[in-house]
Amino acid sequence: MSLIVFTDLDDTLFSSPRNCVGDKSNVATLSIDGKSYSFFSKKQKAFIDNLNAMNIIPVTGRRSDSLKRVKIYFKSYKIVSHGALILDEKDKIIPEWDVSQNEFIKRGNWVEIMKYVHSLADEIAFRKNLNLRIRLIFDLRIPCYVCIKGSEEYILRFKDELKSCCSDMNLSIHINSRNMAILPPYASKRNAVRFLKEKLLLDSQSLCFIGIGDSISDLGFMSECDYQIFPTSSQIGRQYGSA
Repeated sequence: MSLIVFTDLDDTLFSSPRNCVGDKSNVATLSIDGKSYSFFSKKQKAFIDNLNAMNIIPVTGRRSDSLKRVKIYFKSYKIVSHGALILDEKDKIIPEWDVSQNEFIKRGNWVEIMKYVHSLADEIAFRKNLNLRIRLIFDLRIPCYVCIKGSEEYILRFKDELKSCCSDMNLSIHINSRNMAILPPYASKRNAVRFLKEKLLLDSQSLCFIGIGDSISDLGFMSECDYQIFPTSSQIGRQYGSA
């Protein structure tokens, strides 16, 4: 029986300096200018060292270029940009996923919708005097999500302003601490994991799937797996760990 691990990355397998416990000797990611950015705690490093014996497939909000700055070796598929893209071992979008995603985006005019959502988010933040950094994230030419960063207080106030509009446009909102993402329906970690799981099972039925994540929004893709793991100090742990 082979083990396939679908795992989130940030605050699951490693932590930002603000959240890292203990020393910062084990660098996990680099910034765009090559500086140390995130770190493995001793327990996280031991955990990932044991996972390395399995097939680890990242399921991350990181873009494809940002994933390359993660100091973990991924030998097969990668799910990036909140599930909008599935890459192969050569970091190319797998053809069948590329075709289906592009057809969905063109049919629903999602390029223009995401541009509108970006401008709407900018307008609301300005009108409400919320100090937020708002960007429309493209990855390999696909508009994947609107990224919002700022204080937790501002993020939550911003969500209250946007949630009705997002619901009307079939958009979902993901929040974890100081980060928020407005996601179109084709950016779904759960759908991407389900697709890859079915693809892998075509080659072998003798597979066991493990899902690892830290955010409430990760529970969707984790539920596609045979086992689920989350850090005790995570958003999932805080909400369900003492149940």
